[in-house]
Amino acid sequence: MDEHSYLERLLSIVCSVFDAYSVVLYMHDKRSGTYRVAAHFSLGDHVLTESIAEPGKGFVGWIVRNRQPLLVNNVDKKKGKLGYYPQDVEATIKAFMGCPLKRGEGVICLDSKRTFCFSEKDQKILHLFADFLLDLHERFELARASQSQFQYYHCLQLIHGMRTTIKRWPDFLGKFLALMSDAAGFEHSFLAARDPNGERYYIEGAHVPLMTAKDAEMHLDMSVGLVGFVFRNGQPVISGEGEGACNLTPLFGKAAKTQPMKSVLLMPLVFQKQVRGVLGLSSPSALPIGDDLKTFCTMASEQLALFLENLYLRSKLQESEAFARHLQDTYNNSPGSAPAGGA
Repeated sequence: MDEHSYLERLLSIVCSVFDAYSVVLYMHDKRSGTYRVAAHFSLGDHVLTESIAEPGKGFVGWIVRNRQPLLVNNVDKKKGKLGYYPQDVEATIKAFMGCPLKRGEGVICLDSKRTFCFSEKDQKILHLFADFLLDLHERFELARASQSQFQYYHCLQLIHGMRTTIKRWPDFLGKFLALMSDAAGFEHSFLAARDPNGERYYIEGAHVPLMTAKDAEMHLDMSVGLVGFVFRNGQPVISGEGEGACNLTPLFGKAAKTQPMKSVLLMPLVFQKQVRGVLGLSSPSALPIGDDLKTFCTMASEQLALFLENLYLRSKLQESEAFARHLQDTYNNSPGSAPAGGA
């Protein structure tokens, strides 16, 4: 059973204990800074689950702003409103009681169609339920964080092992990008690589295609787009839910058409004192990007940069060996040179 199911089950008990009409739990969304309906239980079917409690507005907003309990046993619609019902349903509500969760984490509130049905003793009992709800929520958050950390750690283990078991670069990159998308929960993962001239870049690989096959073959301008910014400045670009969750500047500028993205995480791959590539995660949906995910992507990008640097050094070594053989062959074949094996 997930957190939402547990919360709604507990709220049904609260509703029964207080003989209420509805019980609504607002929780603070740390990414957006708003208070949203996290769970509810009602004898009717009219709770507006998308409602947001604005500080100072309505009964719930008053609790949010003041972090104090509120008991209204004869609701006067001219002095305040609940905010989680349509107007016609709210007109039938006669009593309201609510209290804040500790540390401003949320608000639990309940109502009734009968006047003078809640007491100060009821409010004290509601505080106990509020503490228990918050404890339950925090335990689920801790479990989710532990699960994500384990998933990131396991992915890094697999990547580390791939460096010794997969020798071919295309095989390594394809597996790497698939693991990144799966672990991070992003629809797209890709690698943008600087071209041999160092003036433009191209898409070396993508787990899910970002653009048409024709556009994917283009060498792209570094002076435009989010990826170009990372190449020019050597700084990551991170944006997701709660960090301006809107359509962002195009990833690759206007030349390469892609689906609008609301979440991106772009990491520079630096070796030989130059940004050689950009590891990208992107999604058309607004996704949360926490510190654990940022750390994971930083470590994964460092692993990829190390693999690329090894390939680069290996190719330079092969070039040097080929050049040395060429010099030796030239010397051996030149007039007057000593025969192979000595005089």
